[in-house]
Amino acid sequence: MNQYDFPIGPFEDYGANPILSPSRGFQSRGVYNPSVIEEGDLFWMLYRAEGDDGFTGRIGLAKK
Repeated sequence: MNQYDFPIGPFEDYGANPILSPSRGFQSRGVYNPSVIEEGDLFWMLYRAEGDDGFTGRIGLAKK
């Protein structure tokens, strides 16, 4: 099985990556592992983030 044979795919790389980048606060160090669903006209993204405060990670929720 290669990357294009995934049972629920096919998937395509989004040309405008990255969608979400580290900024400040709880996600100042990095953002990882996004998962997106579409609900009507909204897109919801659940992701893991790290800041510079010594904690290993937090969960973020973004919508567009």
